[in-house]
Amino acid sequence: MLDSFLLMSLALGDVNKLSLYISPADNQISASQNSRKKIISEDTSQNYPASKMIVTQPLSLQIWQDDPRLIPPGDRSMAKRPIGFAQLNWTFENKSKQPIILKLQTIEVRSIGYKQALMSIPGRDLTLNPLEISPQRYQLSNLEGYGNLERVEAVVIYELDGRNYTLRSSPVNVSKPSP
Repeated sequence: MLDSFLLMSLALGDVNKLSLYISPADNQISASQNSRKKIISEDTSQNYPASKMIVTQPLSLQIWQDDPRLIPPGDRSMAKRPIGFAQLNWTFENKSKQPIILKLQTIEVRSIGYKQALMSIPGRDLTLNPLEISPQRYQLSNLEGYGNLERVEAVVIYELDGRNYTLRSSPVNVSKPSP
């Protein structure tokens, strides 16, 4: 019944601020309820750099390789062609109301324990618009395949606000083509 005595209005002057004004609609409001006649303001933003942008889907890696001895369907030659393939997926989410510029420095697939890339693509700048969810998908290939490697991982290094962050996929086992 308190609702019949109070008129509540929600003012959203600033999206980062939540303001609630409660005004009495009747003179029978108690002293404890009179203390609510003030404007309640709560800052709902968090000013942590990491909270501006989050990774909502972790880096995943899928790999496959073609048998170099087999000619692909529709192709007549054994010319040099990509035989090792990888697909990387992850999702960035801009939680702020300002655009964010990420510098993707490294996007690569490498053997577990080694820093040398088996496959990579050049880094680039990525602009995330305010409140944008941005799925990322990259396909990489090479002419050598995975050789004698047993496990590989994807590594993405990006820069945000002058700090470097690293995304790593779970290790993936390399299956060998049957002889």
